[in-house]
Amino acid sequence: MDKIYIQIASYRDPELIPTIFDCINKAQYQDRLTFGICFQHDETESLYQFQRDKRFKIVDVHWTESRGLGWARNKLRDLWNGEKYTLQIDSHMRFAKNWDEELIQMMNLCDSEKPILTSYPGLYEPKTNICRDEAPAIICGRYFTDFGTIHLAPEQMFNYENETKPIKARFIAGGYNFTYGIHCKEYKYDPEIYFRGDEISLTVRSYTKGYDIYHPHKLLIWHEYVREGKPKHWTDFSDTNKENGIVDENWVDLNNISKKRIQKLLRQVDDDSINLGEFDLGNVRSLEDYENYAGIKFNQKVLHSDTIAQKYPPINDNTEWWLNRVNSDDKVSCVMTTYRRFNCVERSISMFLAQNCNVKTELIIYNTDVDNPLALDDTFKEINDIKIINNNIDFETKKPYDNVGSIRRDALTFADGKYYICWDDDDLFFPWNIQQCIDGLIRTGKKAWKPKNSFMMNTDKRPQLFFNNLEASFIIDLESIRNIGFNINKSGAQHLKWIEELETKNEVCVDDLSIPGYCFYWADDIKIGGHKQSNAEEFQKPDNFERHKLMTTDLAERKLTLKKINEYKEIFHPFIDLLEEFEAKNREFYYKYIMKNIVKLL
Repeated sequence: MDKIYIQIASYRDPELIPTIFDCINKAQYQDRLTFGICFQHDETESLYQFQRDKRFKIVDVHWTESRGLGWARNKLRDLWNGEKYTLQIDSHMRFAKNWDEELIQMMNLCDSEKPILTSYPGLYEPKTNICRDEAPAIICGRYFTDFGTIHLAPEQMFNYENETKPIKARFIAGGYNFTYGIHCKEYKYDPEIYFRGDEISLTVRSYTKGYDIYHPHKLLIWHEYVREGKPKHWTDFSDTNKENGIVDENWVDLNNISKKRIQKLLRQVDDDSINLGEFDLGNVRSLEDYENYAGIKFNQKVLHSDTIAQKYPPINDNTEWWLNRVNSDDKVSCVMTTYRRFNCVERSISMFLAQNCNVKTELIIYNTDVDNPLALDDTFKEINDIKIINNNIDFETKKPYDNVGSIRRDALTFADGKYYICWDDDDLFFPWNIQQCIDGLIRTGKKAWKPKNSFMMNTDKRPQLFFNNLEASFIIDLESIRNIGFNINKSGAQHLKWIEELETKNEVCVDDLSIPGYCFYWADDIKIGGHKQSNAEEFQKPDNFERHKLMTTDLAERKLTLKKINEYKEIFHPFIDLLEEFEAKNREFYYKYIMKNIVKLL
């Protein structure tokens, strides 16, 4: 009878023994099972009942000697003894009856010589041992993390009742995958992959070694997901335990090494000091082959819309918009013109620094209140992309400024980016604003782009969505705006001379597919927000410009201090429920922009 080699890397897990027994008892043929277990434990734990069982090979490790997930799983590959099949699972699982025969039958239905069956399992509750009755899952890519990998999540398989065989997949779950045993020889786990990035590494390396990925169309295995109160490697390998001599390394050090290796594997960095050796990509297929199959560009950190929409692979999309993404060397210049709004400026800097985007950025702060100059304190010493200019002399007239258009024009001379965003000092910019703007420009090929709707909040502090032509909601090709310029007038009206000309050339996109990334914010206390030049009642007043200077009084009485965006969470709190509604309205953009960034606002 063909054997199944079961690999379990267990870290201080009280569910390990129940998992082993359930695995054996639910198998149709118990004698076909062999086990390799990396048993990472403390003095209170034991596997004595399996030590004389010839089916078991145990790597016995005190938890203080452990070096993470990849290290543990690497130990198990060498214990493969020619079994035809292998199943890799976590140490907290439950099984359906006859799971072994069901997996073999499903694998035989796959149209591949080297299939891997994989999924995120269902959910079980250890206290009751109840396995939730639910649909089998597919693994979805939600968004790129700051780590450079992809946030993966389960989603119900659509119309699974009518499926007669496994469906093609794009990701492999480390805690549940079933394939031929030769995979143990062909795929050696990188022992320096700590935890994050393990599944992307497993996926791309297996694919490039010729393996095809499938999701089972039946639910056969369940997993304990919450594991509340259970020991975790990253809590044990803490700074405190390292300082007390309990462990030699902390998890952050291990994770930093892992991060660099993952980025080298995905060709996101070119670092000759990192040698992946036998843990590099395979040579049957290329990384680009996988990217085109799965709808992913690792170097540009982009997911194809079909990938986000959970359409089954392959994608194989070679259209121009997908290949010609924005150059990561391009820069977005965010230009703020300000006068006596010190606290607004400090808040606006935090929103700039919280932007999650794949292009270079800079913030130009052009302050015309020279009696109260702005400056950054020492908390900004590691930040190089913020420039402050204190000046009140018009470059053309050589006299003090008397209109906003001239101020914007002169401030622009300090920008060296390819794109321009008017970074209004008193408004709100969500962490996805710049990335969505860039994606919109590239997707549409226009010179200027904005979401159709943005937020607006008045003194009642109730955010509303509305259509607008507000300057700060746009991103514009910087060369275009330099050539066209601004309206030069003394009122607080919009200075959008450039938009009129670009609209006549059909170079402006007002995108109704987008989500709001900006809020026109009038909810500040008058002492902070000051006078609003763009108030409709003020537009026609000839002294509008001077009234703003007289009535805005939040002076710079100290240097600007670096603040995190979550220090302003009370301001963003009213938006949270509205943002969550976009999961139903625009699922793709919700996961691409909001879901990966909303935690910053909480």
